[in-house]
Amino acid sequence: ADTTSLLGEEATAFRLPMADGRSMDLSNHLGKQVIVLDFWATWCGPCVYALPLVTEALGEFPDDEVVFFGVNLRESAAQVKAFQKNEDLDFLSPLDSEGQVGEAYRVQGIPTTVVIGLDGKIAKVHVGAGPDVGETLKADVQEALDAAGDAAE
Repeated sequence: ADTTSLLGEEATAFRLPMADGRSMDLSNHLGKQVIVLDFWATWCGPCVYALPLVTEALGEFPDDEVVFFGVNLRESAAQVKAFQKNEDLDFLSPLDSEGQVGEAYRVQGIPTTVVIGLDGKIAKVHVGAGPDVGETLKADVQEALDAAGDAAE
């Protein structure tokens, strides 16, 4: 079963160190923000192609509503920091150095992007990245925010 089989399931909380030396705990964000997890690596061409599009698209949402984590698979903080500097990309990058979080989310190919709704459940999953990746993700996140608004009424 690949990541898409997680649709509608509760998102698995996890704690990881980040490339900038801080740590992140997903449970601090679950139920408070729409969360986007993008599983990636510096050697993955489609990931490198998609990250600027994804970060730009998600940058249009307020930080208190949407949070983006580029979960790096099995690379070092130094590799990730060098990549971010070279590509002039600034995003939170938890380091899944042993691939455990990737396994929890059944990631098989990268990039895999997971959108977690305000109910803490997995709302959308995309594997791979085309030229419309930013627009698609923006629509998914807006849909997740709207769904929460509907539920609150």
